[in-house]
Amino acid sequence: MIYGTDNQAKIKELSPWSPVPLESYRAYINEVIDIEETGASYAENATLKALTIAKEINCPVLGDDGGLELEDFPNLLGLKTKRFFAPGSSEFEMNEQILELYDASRNYSRKATLVACLVYAYPDGRVVKAESRLPFTISSNQRGSNGYGFDSILVVPKKDVTVAQLPKEEAVHYSARVQAFKQLLNQLKG
Repeated sequence: MIYGTDNQAKIKELSPWSPVPLESYRAYINEVIDIEETGASYAENATLKALTIAKEINCPVLGDDGGLELEDFPNLLGLKTKRFFAPGSSEFEMNEQILELYDASRNYSRKATLVACLVYAYPDGRVVKAESRLPFTISSNQRGSNGYGFDSILVVPKKDVTVAQLPKEEAVHYSARVQAFKQLLNQLKG
């Protein structure tokens, strides 16, 4: 299965769940295809990515989009999550920037939702979509070294641990991308 990303962490995360080998679209084309996320929803952005690459390489392609939605900062991240951070920011820096939003003198809600939308697009324009939304709270500091992205600040519901503090086998249950991928595979089987 061709994944419309060059992000090896994403490929590694989904590979154990894929019934066929998962590889970057870069195995089929030398150039990086930079697609501006202009959609009004995660599904629109994921479709734009998958369809653009599928047409370019003339093969079905998996595309994704997602974001972190913060209850008390509804217009800050979400669809704009990728663009919120300075280019070249490390995951540590991005997580610190989010933590800085929560001024200790204010009583902010730390509720958050991690969203992932996956789209499997065919060159002829057909698409299959799946989306997962998982609830979390934002921790007061970064904890744990497993995982990637926001895992070190996402506190698992009813537990006092972040996703990054969980063993890999347990953490996968709190991956919105993996949950959406499982849904997508079920649809493709049908």
